Amino acid sequence: MDRSLTRGDHLVDHSGPRHQDPVTILKPGKSGEVVRYYEGMAGYVLPGSGRVVTTPNMNIAYAPWADCCSTRMRKDFFFGKDDPLCFPQPFHHSITQLAVIPVPSTLPNSPLALVWYRPTLSDFASHDPIKPWDGLGTFKRDLLIHLRTFSDSLMTDLKGSTSQIAQDYHISNGRLQLRELVDQLDLPACREECCLRLACLQRCFLELYAQWKWLTVYSLRVQREDLFPVDRTLTGAFTDDLSIASKLFHCGIPLWLVRDVEQTSGVRVDRISKAIDESANRLILIRNSDEFFDVSDAVPPHPIIWSGLPGKAGCYLAMSHYTRTLFSYSLLSTFEPSSSSSSLANRTPVTQQEAWVDTLGSGEVIPEQSKDRNGSKKPYARSKPSPSSSLQRNKFIPIEHAFNPPAVPAWTTALVELKAFGLNPPPSKLKNFVPDPEILIGSSNDSRQLLRKALSVSS
Repeated sequence: MDRSLTRGDHLVDHSGPRHQDPVTILKPGKSGEVVRYYEGMAGYVLPGSGRVVTTPNMNIAYAPWADCCSTRMRKDFFFGKDDPLCFPQPFHHSITQLAVIPVPSTLPNSPLALVWYRPTLSDFASHDPIKPWDGLGTFKRDLLIHLRTFSDSLMTDLKGSTSQIAQDYHISNGRLQLRELVDQLDLPACREECCLRLACLQRCFLELYAQWKWLTVYSLRVQREDLFPVDRTLTGAFTDDLSIASKLFHCGIPLWLVRDVEQTSGVRVDRISKAIDESANRLILIRNSDEFFDVSDAVPPHPIIWSGLPGKAGCYLAMSHYTRTLFSYSLLSTFEPSSSSSSLANRTPVTQQEAWVDTLGSGEVIPEQSKDRNGSKKPYARSKPSPSSSLQRNKFIPIEHAFNPPAVPAWTTALVELKAFGLNPPPSKLKNFVPDPEILIGSSNDSRQLLRKALSVSS
């Protein structure tokens, strides 16, 4: 979090061509008139898209995504605008808890201040005071005690819940993860890995806390006809569905409704506001605060773990998996790539008619089943060429692996645009051969072991 700039620097007021002048959507309501869920206390026109964002229960807007997202980990283990801890996300029934995650607060009197705490150098203590140069250590005892007490308080509240809530998948799985993460805080590691474990614990705590609040408070409000006052300490959500907007509004959850400008004709919008968005220098303003999330790229940058539409459950699963496995190194050759865009996921499927291939490069191997019933070999028949006659990896999709260094951002962007042509590349004009990186880091190729042995012998 950063306090170096002023609040107005990150309330974005885009200029440029628009489908409609924002002033024309203004239709202020009468004084004292109640705002309905499809109306707006504030509105914001997304430039060049013909879309408008209105909010019936907040006085500030957020800028939605103008295009597909390319998600990667940033500084302080956040994921930028795609992170539900930093920015409201599109609402979906399978991840309802994201809408009720509390907004950051580092005030001393905040009950959740420890969830947003960022450790400093003074919080880290060497594991062996006699050998401080080894770089291994843990957080100091006082911080560890506070974290355990803080986590135990939530676990105690969950134990007092009903059996139906205790059996919820997110609750039961989240409790196990939280217990594991608390135990791992005592494991000596480098400072960056200790900070990552703390970030995982804080993220797990927030999602578990939000799921508990959704089940015990907001899911019950959905079934009632009463209109509850908005809780401005919640993150809230985007939606383009009027039915979902009605439910969120009546539950008291901050709401931002995205529609075409034409659909707001005649709809009450009290004022046009600036929007909170990721700024050009990669900062996101924290609501009700003068602080910011610093979401600039890490050095070196992390790989892209998700490309696609925002608000998909797969994006959040990729975030969780990447965070948990960032410092996982396999010693038993069982490490699988952590991304759905891995080389294994982009192979062409193997069929029963495919020939066996000797990994040592001796060519095709004739299976024993090629003999007829009399025991003699079947006559040779030339097979028709098939594009899936061998295992091919899309070379334009990088291998996501802890041992594979990430590409520079410009090269990564180029690979995303070219991966559609990777399965049918043109003939290579190179006179030499560059080994596929998967030979060294792939988990399913036996030749990797042979190559490692050869390198160890030659050295």
